[in-house]
Amino acid sequence: MKLNLGSGPRPKDGFINCDRVLQHGTDVVLNLDHGLPFRSESIDEIFSNSTLHYVRNDSKVPVMNEIWRVLRPGGRVEIRVPSALYLDAYAPPSARSQWQVVTFDYFLKGHWRCEEERPYSGFVGGFTSIVREVVKALNCEGNPSEQVHVVMEKC
Repeated sequence: MKLNLGSGPRPKDGFINCDRVLQHGTDVVLNLDHGLPFRSESIDEIFSNSTLHYVRNDSKVPVMNEIWRVLRPGGRVEIRVPSALYLDAYAPPSARSQWQVVTFDYFLKGHWRCEEERPYSGFVGGFTSIVREVVKALNCEGNPSEQVHVVMEKC
């Protein structure tokens, strides 16, 4: 099973398309701040494009815990999110959290940031990094922007 978290009006073929709002192509309506309605270790792949900046800042760790929970061992998550270092990241009034490439270090098993912060953050899982980069991209309005792009695998 594959999930597209935050599909918006752009569903992906072969994925269960999840969004906060029911619209064309939405298979499951959900609020990421409230968890994922899927069984533990039942998902092979998760894709999320320009979605995680809409979760509350204090929901970052719970959302990453949920992603880790539902992925099967060896499952992958690909995330694209506006870079907090780019001015455009703060443009939407509904944007509620900021992400940088180093934000994802806190979710990488064995990374010093993850291991030092784990007792305080509540993150229970661990990922290995496959891709970790900042890319130039066009935002939803077609304007130049920068996105954090990570691909991680569940340990």
